Amino acid sequence: MKNQNKRTKLFSIKYKLMIIFGLLTAITVTVLATSAIKIAQNAVTEKVEHHLIEKAKEVAHGLDMATKSNSTYLATVARSPLFRDKKISYVEKARMLEKEAKEVGLLGLFICDTKGNFYLSNGKTLNGSKRDYYQAALRGKTFATEPYKNLLGEFQIAVAVPVYDYNQKIIGAMIGFWNGLALNKYTQNIVVGKTGYAYILGREGTTIAYPDEKRVMEQDNFIKRSKNNDSLQPLAKFLQKALKSVTSSVGFYDFSGERFIASYAKSKLTGWTVIVKAPINEFLGTVDKLEKMFIIIGIIMLAIVLVLILLIARKMVEPVSETSVFINKISEGDLTSQLDSKFSQINDEVGRIAVDINFFREKLIEIISGIKILALELATSSEETASTTQNFSESSQNQAASIEEINATLEEISAGIESINDNANNQLKSMMTVSEGIEFLKQVEKNIKENVGFLSNQSRDISNQAQEGNNLLLTMKESFTEISHSSEQMLNIVKVINDVADQINLLSLNAAIESARAGEAGRGFAVVADEISKLADETQSNVKNIEANIMENNRKIKQGEDIVNESMTKLQVVVDGIVGIAHSVEGVDKEIDAQTKQSDSLNNDIVGVKEKSQNIQTEIQEMNIAIGEITSSISSVNESVQATAGGSEEVANAAGQISKMSSELQEKIDFFTVPGKQ
Repeated sequence: MKNQNKRTKLFSIKYKLMIIFGLLTAITVTVLATSAIKIAQNAVTEKVEHHLIEKAKEVAHGLDMATKSNSTYLATVARSPLFRDKKISYVEKARMLEKEAKEVGLLGLFICDTKGNFYLSNGKTLNGSKRDYYQAALRGKTFATEPYKNLLGEFQIAVAVPVYDYNQKIIGAMIGFWNGLALNKYTQNIVVGKTGYAYILGREGTTIAYPDEKRVMEQDNFIKRSKNNDSLQPLAKFLQKALKSVTSSVGFYDFSGERFIASYAKSKLTGWTVIVKAPINEFLGTVDKLEKMFIIIGIIMLAIVLVLILLIARKMVEPVSETSVFINKISEGDLTSQLDSKFSQINDEVGRIAVDINFFREKLIEIISGIKILALELATSSEETASTTQNFSESSQNQAASIEEINATLEEISAGIESINDNANNQLKSMMTVSEGIEFLKQVEKNIKENVGFLSNQSRDISNQAQEGNNLLLTMKESFTEISHSSEQMLNIVKVINDVADQINLLSLNAAIESARAGEAGRGFAVVADEISKLADETQSNVKNIEANIMENNRKIKQGEDIVNESMTKLQVVVDGIVGIAHSVEGVDKEIDAQTKQSDSLNNDIVGVKEKSQNIQTEIQEMNIAIGEITSSISSVNESVQATAGGSEEVANAAGQISKMSSELQEKIDFFTVPGKQ
């Protein structure tokens, strides 16, 4: 009878492999894409920060140059003999300055005495002794005001310089007035990104240059307005930081629901602060495209990996699935099929299991076939014994008169019957041993299944860990190569920059010497040489920072070496897994050896059954001889007929039991279907 138990629905190994490797691929692609996007964002941000800072410095430098130019112009006018000559009246000087102002496009150009009197061309005077720019000029300093409205409502900037006599004594001040919106020309051409722009703040945060001239005219101050408007707080904090800072830098703030990046730089001569701002998203468009590209590539890679894993897993799982189906057929008693020879040719643990299972099937077929033959012979012998006993009983009844003479013969028959019973019992015990052996073979089959499952799991773990180790080593190798090349290139660049800075310093020194020799005519060139020298010093300082970064790269290379060591450790785990598989295979071999020994024991039992059957036949023959002797004296043993008939009935019952047990054994053996005997 076939085993009709339902098998539990399996979750295939190939789908498990697809899920595991799919997740690993997705995680790897996600981590790599996230890292690449983060690096790209940082790179773009750093580049933008540098660009914005340079723009702010450029505007601040322009302001300084303009302020220096204006103050130089006023100082040149103030050094004119006409304005030093005390014989010329202040009214005449005022008229000359008015004409000069019209020619150069100034709002006004005035001279005042040490009492603070501003002289006009019409002969009138205005007292400006309390003006901060006038007081600064009397102290011998050049001073430039922030844009402001005068008494006439004109928006202007005042620049004041001291006026010296021929003895270098301050005798007054020269004040020039420029258009208050003139500073906008230094920021109006500054465009950053798509909508970014630059503006200038005064020393207290008042807007003194802005794309929208209205803000300048209204002298708008974001810091003051933030006290009544919370939405301006982030901007105000950034501006306060910029006003306090003496070095150029960059910062971030939120305004009107948008994130901005802004740089700032300080004008060295005026103390004004240049701000260059732009929405950060305008610079990250390329990064957004890169993010979308990574998503598409990740999806394509995941699909490719899943297809490859499906093909590989299907190839790996096929022999295991076929082996499982074959073992299930054996458990249902079907021994007619065998594993395909192509699986036995696979040079791995699965192929070895296929060979061993086919060998087990052949041995099992031999045992079952032998048991079937033995059961058939036992049934035939029991039938013959029953038939002979029946004939003997009939003969005993017909010859009742002769039973007394053959008492001794009946005793021999009784002894023979007892021997038959003993042999029958021995046969039963032997068949029980055969049954136990069959059960043991089933247990061995179960153990083989478990070992096959363990081997499958172990192979999967080894594959995962080996792949992980190989990927990690490959990644580290590439990282070492790239970092090493980058470090060498950076060192070469640092050397070149350092050499250039040294040459610039030397050139600036020579220029300063030449300008000193040139005297007054070379003063402007001396200022340029000094700025070049400062730029060279800053360059050398930056070179030192770059060298520090290179040292940091070397430290990261050391970390990479540690990662390689970790990868080697993981590969060792793979080796340990292979050792575990080898142990499992040894376990399978031991189970098969135990099976072989049990099969030998079963064969011995079968031989014993055959011998007992032969003894039964011998005893039956002896009974036939005794019955012949009884037949010769049947006429004289009639009184013993009943006793003889009873003994014959017992023999018939014993033969019937033997026949029944033979049938039951035959029925159990018929559970197995062997080739050639369906």
